[in-house]
Amino acid sequence: MKNKIRAFLLADACLGLFLSIVAMSLVYYSVVELQKIKTTVEIKVDRKLAKK
Repeated sequence: MKNKIRAFLLADACLGLFLSIVAMSLVYYSVVELQKIKTTVEIKVDRKLAKK
């Protein structure tokens, strides 16, 4: 019985670790993509303003 509880707690901890790593990587990639979009928009705006 004690081994089943330990195995369950280990599986729970591994699942929690996996989910937190996935969540952090998604946050990181979304921030990187937003920065890329922001940079391209700024370049387009600068080019439009330079043409005026």
